[in-house]
Order: sequence, then structure tokens, then C-alpha cells
Amino acid sequence: MNRLKQSPGFVIEEMDDEILLYRPSTHKAIHLNGTAAAIWKLCDGTRTAQDLVDCLIAEYPSAQSSVSHEVQEAIDLLLRDGALVEHSSG
Repeated sequence: MNRLKQSPGFVIEEMDDEILLYRPSTHKAIHLNGTAAAIWKLCDGTRTAQDLVDCLIAEYPSAQSSVSHEVQEAIDLLLRDGALVEHSSG
């Protein structure tokens, strides 16, 4: 199963619970709301998408019904925008 890792080369600016990622080499900026910021921070190369879901359900049990969808949506966007990369665990 693929693990998720933050892409290198971004300058990180944290504002309250949100994050602005800026990659100087491409002049690309990505704004992460609180949920996406929490997901991005958890992507340290040791966790799969399911691990992220499990972490957030443990942290926010009342949001259990929407967590899986929100995590997958955030991962898809972060991968598309180049803020995350996948690598195989095996």
C-alpha cells in the first residue's frame, strides 16, 4: 500500500489552523484549510490514506461519517497540486 509524503521544495507559512504552501521554483501557492492542513501535516512518509482516516477519526469521532471522503478528497487535491507524493512501502 502506498504511503504519502510531503513534497520537498515548499516554503510553509502557517496562519492559525491553515497553511500556505509556496514553491519558489514554480511560483505555485497552495492554500490549505484546517482539514487539509491537518492531513498534510500527517503525511510524513509512514502513513497510508487509511492511516490518515484512522488518525482523524480518533481525533474527531463526531465527524466519523465524513472523514473518509474528506481525507480522500484532500489527498487527491494535494497529489494533483504536487504537495504530496506517494511511495511504495514494499
